[in-house]
Amino acid sequence: MLLDKVIAGALVLLSAYMMSHAILLPIGWNGETGGPGGGAFPFWCSLIILICAVFVIFRPARSYEADQFTFDREMMGPLIQVIVAIAVTISLIPTAGAYVAIPLFLFWYLKIYGKHSWTLAL
Repeated sequence: MLLDKVIAGALVLLSAYMMSHAILLPIGWNGETGGPGGGAFPFWCSLIILICAVFVIFRPARSYEADQFTFDREMMGPLIQVIVAIAVTISLIPTAGAYVAIPLFLFWYLKIYGKHSWTLAL
């Protein structure tokens, strides 16, 4: 229960740091380019992360049995399969391109890993 508060505190600090650097760039609408400024995306994402982390820090402490985390060793195989598939997808992007690598990953995930129907996979 304490670890989530420590991680949330670290996220608050990291978000504040990222926001301090993002405000060096314009975060509002840029009239010259007709779009948001260069700091808009990092600033607003950091602000959302900061708000969520503050909610985690100040949420009431509960001791429900459902909140107790237990590590299931049977899930290591599927977890490693997905991690390897993501690594293969990322390694394919420079050579095959994102338009090929990402649909291949999605097809693998839906049809082969998820065992869904052909209509859903395609």
